[in-house]
Amino acid sequence: MRPNSNWILPLLSIVYFTHCTVQPEPPALRLQNADFEQACSVLDTAICGWQIAWKSSGIDPQLVASPHGQSLRVESTKGEAVFYFEQKIELSPPFELSIVELQARAHTEQLKGQGLGIIITVEDGEGQHLYTENMRNSMLSGNQDWQTLLIQAYLTKAARVLKIGGIAYGEGISWFDDFVVSISPIAEREGSTLARSYFDSVGAIIAQHSIRKDSIDLENIKDRALRLAGQANDTKACYLALNYLLAQLGDHHSFFMRPEEVELFENGDESDLMITYPNSRLLENAYAYIKIPGMRSGSDALMTAFADTIQTAIRNFDRLPLKGWIVDLREDVGGNMHPMLAGIGPLFDADTLGSLQDVYGQDHFWMYRDGASVSAEGIDCQATDPVKLRPRQLPIAVLVGPNTGSSGEAVTISFIGNDRTRLFGEPTWGLSTGNDEFDLPDGARLFLTSTVMVDRNGKRYGGPIQPDTLVLADPERKGDEVIEVAMRWIDSAK
Repeated sequence: MRPNSNWILPLLSIVYFTHCTVQPEPPALRLQNADFEQACSVLDTAICGWQIAWKSSGIDPQLVASPHGQSLRVESTKGEAVFYFEQKIELSPPFELSIVELQARAHTEQLKGQGLGIIITVEDGEGQHLYTENMRNSMLSGNQDWQTLLIQAYLTKAARVLKIGGIAYGEGISWFDDFVVSISPIAEREGSTLARSYFDSVGAIIAQHSIRKDSIDLENIKDRALRLAGQANDTKACYLALNYLLAQLGDHHSFFMRPEEVELFENGDESDLMITYPNSRLLENAYAYIKIPGMRSGSDALMTAFADTIQTAIRNFDRLPLKGWIVDLREDVGGNMHPMLAGIGPLFDADTLGSLQDVYGQDHFWMYRDGASVSAEGIDCQATDPVKLRPRQLPIAVLVGPNTGSSGEAVTISFIGNDRTRLFGEPTWGLSTGNDEFDLPDGARLFLTSTVMVDRNGKRYGGPIQPDTLVLADPERKGDEVIEVAMRWIDSAK
């Protein structure tokens, strides 16, 4: 078990190039123009049965002759461009727990950026998202010959809509062809000895540490996960089932990383991890505005760089005749709380900022001291040159909303109880829980929701954090009303 920390990292990527078990060929679902052989015009919104869900400028999709007949060719001239196309399948009648498999041929030419991939999305009858699988860490890039891609997802009784598609990120050429989707029931499958051992290890961790351990039928969930894993002969073939098991806990926060994802998380550079750094600006020559995004890395160097970016902004602002501070957490979807706290720490008026309370009632406090985010285990992130603010106690407006999640909510809670500080915006995401880290036997890492956040005054959360001043977003309105309301409060704060 690793030190208590708080992370959110949606892990949606599971890619298989071999089947977990030997099964009869599953029936294929009918797709429109799955092989792109239908003659038609390529429009801005559709390609003969396929809907274009996202198309950046600088992208040119065409139906072009290829070794497989006619294929979809997508050329992009911009490094940040995105092209996403999909097809929707209505599922009727409801399926018992099943595996859905998507295959497609693909090929790339000098593709720079995140790359080419295929995607499965599952929704319920109300259009609510249930599950997604994609190829986020296994996407094709560079020059790749034609090859068959394969991903799997699971379907539960709630599934009513299946969306399958392809996506291309970056500059270069992506080719797609021959999509095939099929569904396999698992009722008659049994878990292999390897799968049973793997899920016994996971189950023992959940039974001891999960905040949901007393609210679920763990053995029943494990049994269904084992049927999903089937006769798995390696642990990679258990990962789809592990995703299913964690979803059934109902905490909406637990996830796991595969071994290669752990390596990337700990040692990847900022381009690999697509790190976005905080940004800041002076508003109306009087209000110091700092925007903190999510931060998904465990690299010491990247954590320090993230914290230093915030501290540098604070140092520069503190030299000015300010009216107050505005800390924008509305796009802080979570990740690693420690560089966020180490960066924004000079604005706190206490050392102890909150705690993560485990299932046995023990509090694991988080603190800010001398440029460092600190826990009982020691320093988790240290800013290089910590700022000491001038003693003028300026008001602080903290902006929150539905995308403020997990570690973003930890930062939010750290401001609760702060002098002359107020929350503005909308209720937060509702992931105000903490994940402990547990290394699994194969080098994968389980991030299990095992604690609930508590503020410095002793109030427990576990759900959305309510702002002090509710400001509902109005997409029709020009300007940022939340910032405007925050500035008016700063002007009037005593």
